[in-house]
Amino acid sequence: MKKTTVRVLCPNGIHISPAGVMAKLLSPLSAHVTIVRGAAQGNAADVDEVLALALREGEDVTVQAEGADADDATEIVCAVLREGTKMLASYMAKKKGELPSPKQGKEEQEAPAVLASNINIGRIRQVTDDFFAQIDSYNKGTPMEEARRFGEAIKAFDARMEAASRASARAGETRQQQILEGYRMMADAPGFHAEVGRAINEGVSAPEAVLAAKEKMAETMLLQERAGDQREIGRSLARILLGIPETKAFDDGMPLILVGDEISPEQMARFSGERLAGIVESGGSPSGHAAILARMRGIPALLGYKDAAKLPDGATAIIDGTNGTITFNPSEDELRAAREKIEKEREEARRLLEDKGPVATKDGVSVTLRANVSAAEEIEEALQIGAEGVGLFRSEFLFLGRNELPTEDEQADAYSRAVKACGNFPCVIRTLDAGGDKDIPALALPKEENPFLGVRAIRVSLSRPELLASQLRAVLRAAKEGNAALLLPMIVSANEIDAVRDALEREEKVLFGDEGAASRVPVGVMIETPAAALIAETLAKRADFFSVGTNDLIQYTLAADRTNAALAYLDGMFHPSVLRLLRMIVDAASKAKIPVAVCGEMAAEPIAVPLLLGLGVRTLSMAPAMLPKIRAVVRKTSLTGAQALAEDALKAETAAEVRALAEGAAR
Repeated sequence: MKKTTVRVLCPNGIHISPAGVMAKLLSPLSAHVTIVRGAAQGNAADVDEVLALALREGEDVTVQAEGADADDATEIVCAVLREGTKMLASYMAKKKGELPSPKQGKEEQEAPAVLASNINIGRIRQVTDDFFAQIDSYNKGTPMEEARRFGEAIKAFDARMEAASRASARAGETRQQQILEGYRMMADAPGFHAEVGRAINEGVSAPEAVLAAKEKMAETMLLQERAGDQREIGRSLARILLGIPETKAFDDGMPLILVGDEISPEQMARFSGERLAGIVESGGSPSGHAAILARMRGIPALLGYKDAAKLPDGATAIIDGTNGTITFNPSEDELRAAREKIEKEREEARRLLEDKGPVATKDGVSVTLRANVSAAEEIEEALQIGAEGVGLFRSEFLFLGRNELPTEDEQADAYSRAVKACGNFPCVIRTLDAGGDKDIPALALPKEENPFLGVRAIRVSLSRPELLASQLRAVLRAAKEGNAALLLPMIVSANEIDAVRDALEREEKVLFGDEGAASRVPVGVMIETPAAALIAETLAKRADFFSVGTNDLIQYTLAADRTNAALAYLDGMFHPSVLRLLRMIVDAASKAKIPVAVCGEMAAEPIAVPLLLGLGVRTLSMAPAMLPKIRAVVRKTSLTGAQALAEDALKAETAAEVRALAEGAAR
């Protein structure tokens, strides 16, 4: 048996696209390959088993291969683990005895969401399936007949996926093509077929067996997005078995707005280019495939839209991703206004993307724009569209969805690549922000009545000294590669900063000896609670910089869950209490002569940016896609006008008054 240890370097770990490529390349070989991750292992040719391993970027795994083609199979698996789908070009060229050209070796990049209009017009097409009603009327045959039907459904599904994959390739939708190829391999997974076969032999109908098998596999997935893939394949096969017709366009050829519980890549693939106007999901996730493909294709997506099932099938509608609304049966005036807005947004997007020069207000005051990212691979794109470094690197994404903590080496590798990618720009690495809505199985955090008010963020790190020490050493090692900084989340006490600084000094001595400088890495504090804002002057004495997390600051100030739609009327971003706390924070930073940034959603809200500038903020950090838009807002703003706006807003008595002032200034 051939054994090889390899580090997973595929960006974002092994998801459906690289897993599908791996299975496809292994299928003609005479070899059995097993990937071993800790105590778990999976067949490298079985997409389901590979996805169940939840292979994360930066972790080491063992590849075991046996058979006549063990060497070739090992080479394929290791290449996919290291490079993901990028390995295809060099592998295929090698098989042909050719060297790949630079074009062949380049992976398709997702277009930033800013390239698209976030409003569109189409006709609503409901795609929700009532499987229970259909199964009740299903004419179940003998186990032999059900097995035959299952086999026929697999063939039909494969043919559909192949056709959709080819159409995606012709349309240049590479990511979509890769997902569909992965679906083909997942539907053909041996473990899935065996599970369905067992259920059918026990008297279960083929549709029920398919749905149950994929639900069982979904429950084994450590990552929710992978679970969604499993369920969608089950639903697609059940549709075929139950004779549910495919989603079709309307005769007038008007673009569709697909509406359902969850929209599948297969459904989206049937409508390439401008034939798809948008998607609406009652469930869905921003990191799910439908949302990713919508961003890539530049169409609006409404996720978690509770009234999705009530939208009338066939009605003309305006979908607005910015406001999170869909207007069906609009008037002619509404349609005319929407068309004008679409054209204006698209023209503005083209112009903004080309304009990447220095950022300053109309009266010449420099403003720094940085990116919030979760992986080193996002940084290059952010820099290309004008980011001056990373204002927030979310280190928790190295910890999520796995059963053991990342090692110091894994962390150091991830942070080093991020710091290197930033070049001379800063890379601000937030220490582990666990707890709250971020469940990390490896930490086994105890259940709390209110996790947002419990042991989370820096409280977790300080309660587990070795966890903090390992992360600090990893950041210190990464700092050798460039301009790294530490950011401490959820600080409410000066003692917490002192404890982290003491730990940092200890770990510097471990790594560099007594000659290591105690301030090798700047230490910043996230201000995201009223407590931190109220003692900002005290915290500023111990911090090298402030970064305001407005999402949590608003939530804790107003005692309002920001995800609760029923509380949206509070309009927290413009609430007078929030603005007054921001002024306190900026004043404290100014007095201590330390910089202050805003890294929450408020930094990416166009009409809020002049308020922030007027309050004294000069650094904004946001999702990369928003950089061009906010750059344009800053350049249209005069600091004098922004300061006057801020003074008026601080005197306002309600959020509605503040919003009206901000909207008036934006006109």
